[in-house]
Amino acid sequence: MNLSFRTNTMMKTIFIALFILIAGSAFSQDNPTDDWMKTLLGESVLSSLPSEKVAYYEAADQIAYRIEDVAPKDISNLPNAFEVEAKFEGVLSVEEAIASNRFHYMLYNFSVKNDEFVYYRLGDSNLMLVIYSAQYTFEKINNAQ
Repeated sequence: MNLSFRTNTMMKTIFIALFILIAGSAFSQDNPTDDWMKTLLGESVLSSLPSEKVAYYEAADQIAYRIEDVAPKDISNLPNAFEVEAKFEGVLSVEEAIASNRFHYMLYNFSVKNDEFVYYRLGDSNLMLVIYSAQYTFEKINNAQ
């Protein structure tokens, strides 16, 4: 086995361990991040998940979408993200969640495709919400490790 391969494998293992440790310490405190996952999964399911799975949900929540300014491009034909319903009662509207920096795309009925990005406009602005494909998100998470 060559030294370069062993070093890369060891670095990945260290990175994963640190990521899990950081994510675990974030979840051990009363954390608003924990609240959205309790809403999504339920408290009993969340508490029974291994820390790697919790870290995966957290990573996906952070990197599975982007908001970009596309001016002067006309995006009026795209579906309006502000009209997408929440999956659960008591969840902020998409508009309120984005404005308050508490947006978690998994709490809403956005279309997520396995191998295609999905595009939404944010109201009448020049801002576009891009939901990455499930495959692309998975690759981004794995590449970050």
